[in-house]
Amino acid sequence: MGLIVLKNISKTFTTKDGTVEALKNVSLDIEKGEIFGVIGMSGAGKSTLVRCINFLERPDEGKVFIGDKSLDDFSKKELQKQRESIGMIFQHFNLLMQKNVIENICFPLYIRKVPKKQAADKARELLELVGLADKEKAYPAQLSGGQKQRVAIARALACDPKILLCDEATSALDPQTTASILELLKDINKKFGITIVIITHQMSVVRKICDRVAIMEDGELAETGEVSKVFSHPKTKVAKRLIRQDIDTETEETVVAKEQIKGGDIIRITFSENSAFEPVIANLVLTYKEPVNILRASTKNVGGIAKGDMIIEFEKDSVNKEEMKKYLIEHDIEIEEVTDNVDA
Repeated sequence: MGLIVLKNISKTFTTKDGTVEALKNVSLDIEKGEIFGVIGMSGAGKSTLVRCINFLERPDEGKVFIGDKSLDDFSKKELQKQRESIGMIFQHFNLLMQKNVIENICFPLYIRKVPKKQAADKARELLELVGLADKEKAYPAQLSGGQKQRVAIARALACDPKILLCDEATSALDPQTTASILELLKDINKKFGITIVIITHQMSVVRKICDRVAIMEDGELAETGEVSKVFSHPKTKVAKRLIRQDIDTETEETVVAKEQIKGGDIIRITFSENSAFEPVIANLVLTYKEPVNILRASTKNVGGIAKGDMIIEFEKDSVNKEEMKKYLIEHDIEIEEVTDNVDA
């Protein structure tokens, strides 16, 4: 059993417009020490899911286990104690604007009756960790968005949590600041072994930091797996759509304009770490003296590993297509027949 286990979680809200099924029979198993991503578009249920992990939202059905203990079995006092081991950071930082940086970080320690000097010492250690040692007397209004989020991370770490929940923690930040915050979270994960759950609608966040990912749609779990495998071989339409959007918006990736489809066989090819930058397609064309139509192509960084993805079309009356497929496989290229929309 993982550190966080959700079994058949369902949650319904009643609104003035009727009932909303935010979660429908969702089951997840998150291992100790991993960085786990939960992704989906607005309304997918991902924020409700993360709030169920610490019982800020109680599921209507199903069980939430932390370790081998169900949160349903906890008394109010025990649940409050359990929440101290689960830090949380948010999209809009949720800092106390009338308090300076060090007071913001000390706040959860004061609630636990930690002496002021001990709390301040702890806060200064955490400011050093997040790279803001010189900002302890500054107020939130004097900080940039990235600095505010670093303060929020330090505050979330104040009580030495075993789990850190990040609800759209980088959505309000620019790409460069997002990258630095993700690098900080990765360092915290490695240094302290904290299990991190990241809620996001950005596939770029998932591929840069997460070990595994769960993809949600309309309150249901659509797909889950290792990030590299989901990126290489997405099974569901929603996964393909999210990856497609990631390719189109990331500036570090290359997208080749789609040419007119000519009616030949279409395949998706996935390059490995070793083959991503080799001229495999050029060599294929030279070897078989037969052109291929490139419909889409990209190279992306998935967990520090180069992953190439391309959709190509063989000539309509190709006599060499089967041999060309074998050639690709022999050169460490994974291939998959494309029968749906090439943009998926």
